[in-house]
Amino acid sequence: MFRKEEIPIITGIVILLSFTPIFGSVTKLYYVLMELIIFALVLYSFFLILLDFDPYHNKYKNKKYSFPYLPFKWIFLTFLSLIIFQLIKFPFSFIELISPKAAEIYNKVILFFDLNKGTWIPISVHTYGTMVAFLKIIAYGFTFYLACNFFRGRRRLNFILWVIVLLGTIQALYGLLEYFSGHQYILWEKKHYGLDCATGTFVNRNHFSGYLEMILPIALAFFYSKLHSNFKDILIKDIIRDHELSEHFFKISISFFFMILMGLAIFFSYSRSGVITIFLTFILFFLIGLGLKRSSWLILIFIGLLVLWGAQIGLKTLIERFIAIGDEITANGSRLTQWKDTVKMIKDFILFGSGLGTYKDVFPIYQSFAPRIQFDHAHNDILQFLAETGIVGFSILSYGAIKIITSLYKIWKKRTGLPSWTALGSLISFIVVIFHSLTDFNMQIPSNAFLLSFILGIGIGQKKVDKRY
Repeated sequence: MFRKEEIPIITGIVILLSFTPIFGSVTKLYYVLMELIIFALVLYSFFLILLDFDPYHNKYKNKKYSFPYLPFKWIFLTFLSLIIFQLIKFPFSFIELISPKAAEIYNKVILFFDLNKGTWIPISVHTYGTMVAFLKIIAYGFTFYLACNFFRGRRRLNFILWVIVLLGTIQALYGLLEYFSGHQYILWEKKHYGLDCATGTFVNRNHFSGYLEMILPIALAFFYSKLHSNFKDILIKDIIRDHELSEHFFKISISFFFMILMGLAIFFSYSRSGVITIFLTFILFFLIGLGLKRSSWLILIFIGLLVLWGAQIGLKTLIERFIAIGDEITANGSRLTQWKDTVKMIKDFILFGSGLGTYKDVFPIYQSFAPRIQFDHAHNDILQFLAETGIVGFSILSYGAIKIITSLYKIWKKRTGLPSWTALGSLISFIVVIFHSLTDFNMQIPSNAFLLSFILGIGIGQKKVDKRY
């Protein structure tokens, strides 16, 4: 399945998938470790390519490792160039022209330190924060390209999908056990927040939900890829008699059970957006993947089991949270108020933004409520990217998102078996994350951004699979 020289890369990927959900990798120790492992894996992968290249004949010796598949590289490089542009120092007068608000902020600092107004300054109002975000973006991009190149082929794809689904199930099971047992720990740390819901190894219910939301469509697509088209015509006695058929039936049953656990964990996170995305996942799966095929009844069973289970235990709590939305919207310091203040920030940094990763530094200027409370994120990834990268950066990201969606849909339409199902799962994962990002900041959480990059990578990578596969 994997060549022996590839084992370090596969091992590194599995380690990353396993440890990044710990506290969401939001602390410096975890996200720096994540970046170091990713950069090491990329260097090692290029080392493999160089070993296989014959410079005298300008070709690859065994064609085991050709030049890597790098889809959307120009979009990625263009966005990186924008961030570099935000970090480069320019004459003060030039910054006044292209980003007046940034110049105003720097002017206050310059006056405070009594510096010469001719000092060269960058667009980013906090270069350290932008550099940290820049390294994360590079790490996510490298993750995408590793996934594109090392998980093509039925056995490789089957392996990594099982890993993702199994890790998602472990995360869901841990979250449910901690919640219902009343133990209320995040591994070795006692929980101080989110005691009324399941959060797994995350601090925030929404980020726990967002993590599982990305895996659920993958599990659903993987489940359907395992079904035989004539499964309904197979008798139980045939399954018992045929060892291979029995093993296949066992895998289908296990994957179905895993989906139930993940769905329940999202439900008991009591994340309103998370619960909505469960139903959005199935609606999209119907519309894009299944249409009105007879196998669709399996999804109805899944939804029915989930709702029945939830109704017995926690539906009342969830309903109360949905009812409370009205009061939360009108309350001082609500997300709606924060979004309105963020829009003011966007207007002042309309062209190139305030600098990627600088929201928490600039937003206090516009914050019209609870001045002592610091907001690191906008609770809306769309607005935050607009504020930090301006129209230019957001246009690049939007174009990239459209290209990814259309590419994944084209791969699904090829109907090449597991690769196409994987592309469908990746497509739905991407859409539900975008939906959830309208009310939260999952893409600012390193573990979730890493997982999304990886899922999109394995989906897009299936474009290189032969049609006969």
